[in-house]
Amino acid sequence: MRGFGRIVAVFFIASHAGTAAAQGQLNIVCSVQLPWCEAVVNAFQKETGIKAGMTQKSAGEAMAQIAAEKANPKIDV
Repeated sequence: MRGFGRIVAVFFIASHAGTAAAQGQLNIVCSVQLPWCEAVVNAFQKETGIKAGMTQKSAGEAMAQIAAEKANPKIDV
């Protein structure tokens, strides 16, 4: 199941890769455990060649950032 979760996450992130490729980097906010976030970011970078920046925040903090930046988002996923 662990591998399946990574595959789903990489697929989801890769679906947003077109915009990231145009800007040069995909910005991700992650609300789960840091080792999992890092593994997904590393797998994404390895598979796509697109640089990814990751910030870990609680779900509440992530949603607050998304709401605050809705007119000018700074994160992609």
